[in-house]
Amino acid sequence: MPASLRPAGWADHLQAFGYEPVVITRRWDHDIRSARDMSVPTDSNLQHLTSQGYEVISVPVKITFRDRIYARLSGTRWRFISKFFTLWQWLGEQVVPSRLPFYAMYIEADRYLTAHPDVSKVVVSARPFEQFLFGYMLYRKHKVKWVADYRDDWTTSEISEYTPFERLFLFPRMRRQERKWVGSASCITSVSPHYVQKIAGYIGVRGELLLNGYDEVVEKHRQQTEVDPETFRITYNGTLYPSQPIETFLKEVTGLIDMYRDKVHIQLCFPGLAYDTVQASRVMYALKGYEANVIITERMSREEALTIQQNSQLLVMIAHLGKKGIPSSKVFEYIGLMKPILVYPNDHDVLEELMERYDPGCVAETPEEIHAVLVTHVEGFLNNTSQPVTIRPEIVERFSRKKQTEVLAGILNSI
Repeated sequence: MPASLRPAGWADHLQAFGYEPVVITRRWDHDIRSARDMSVPTDSNLQHLTSQGYEVISVPVKITFRDRIYARLSGTRWRFISKFFTLWQWLGEQVVPSRLPFYAMYIEADRYLTAHPDVSKVVVSARPFEQFLFGYMLYRKHKVKWVADYRDDWTTSEISEYTPFERLFLFPRMRRQERKWVGSASCITSVSPHYVQKIAGYIGVRGELLLNGYDEVVEKHRQQTEVDPETFRITYNGTLYPSQPIETFLKEVTGLIDMYRDKVHIQLCFPGLAYDTVQASRVMYALKGYEANVIITERMSREEALTIQQNSQLLVMIAHLGKKGIPSSKVFEYIGLMKPILVYPNDHDVLEELMERYDPGCVAETPEEIHAVLVTHVEGFLNNTSQPVTIRPEIVERFSRKKQTEVLAGILNSI
């Protein structure tokens, strides 16, 4: 999954800053094409691989009864039944943490720290957020300093949706758990200043900004462009959330298609969106009558997705309406590819700040501004007068995973 690229980047580069990383994760033996694939059983053997400069220990994951029910009922009208077993499993995990499907990760981390008392620091990157329990337990047993890395925020989230039952009975316990477990960390890191401020403020520990960044795979695709002179391609990569107002953007695109119907084929690409059938249906409903201009795919290899993005004339980021500090990892891939970017709406936070630093990027505040940006890019495409990317590579490099790993190394040095 895209979230794995964050710690993978650290593993690749930490050795350059004096650290020998050991990654402990769950086994992933199958491609993740749909949500069901997350619950497919893995091989029961532990896998220990040594790469250049780091080790990876992959432990088998325990497939629970809830996982089997979900895998069977997901996508059917009986899928609500799996929610009952999700609740039942959660309650059991509160009493017996070893019932966590990925508890073997803690067992292996405990074993490794016992055998290697020279381990100086631990970083726990979540989700699932229950992994922060492991950081707490390792701290209690081994007195090892640890960092809680938030790719998303947990109980301070502004976009997570809870049922009334969850909000009344489960949410307060999760709040207490977060404060207790993460309160033992030396530091928390997160992906935007807003996240850092609110999480660190709630937990009461030091907070540091650690951006997602892009990696070398993106750099390799930077120059691999194959432009179709008869197609103007607009791409939104990955998944959507209900709080992202994509309908406003799509309405302007349909107007653009009508405006240039006799001049150029305008194509909308959504690689990977079919992973979430609800959001894919939402997009297709908004584009009813324009099906010939839309491509929505299942999850694909990262190389395929990057090729689609690199061969696009415009890359789009839909911000969360009324929410601050929610950057997606896709934005850094966009920047690493050095392609024109359109952000809508304005988050007045990290996305706006990124676009101010990135010359081929812009933020639209209104539908009229979306229309103006789209027309400018299409006209430039038709007249072969598209504005060249003028941003200096060294500015782009600031957002690379190597540079962000250097930031992490500085954080680790300071605790």
